[in-house]
Amino acid sequence: MEESKEIKEAVEKLDSLSEDERMQRIADLREKAILDEKAIYAKGLDDGIKEGLEKGKQKEKLEIAKKLKKRRNEYRINSRNNRIKNKRNSRNINSKTLTNRNFYGININIF
Repeated sequence: MEESKEIKEAVEKLDSLSEDERMQRIADLREKAILDEKAIYAKGLDDGIKEGLEKGKQKEKLEIAKKLKKRRNEYRINSRNNRIKNKRNSRNINSKTLTNRNFYGININIF
């Protein structure tokens, strides 16, 4: 009888250890799942930040290009207006008699 009692105790202890091992395995798997979830979240966050920075750089480049294009167009308009103004002024000058002083201070009419 003592032998069967000892066997019974050994079986109970083995079952208890097996149950503890199963619980430990479940706890390990749960911890791994939590860590994996955090790693996936962190990776997604990093990717999102990188993508946001890249989009920001592209947007900044586009804004710079738009400003340069606007300045170029303003320059072209101003240049064209200045050429038109200069042509008008040269017509007015050519249509009138110009007076100019020579080296000796004498007025000379230029036609």
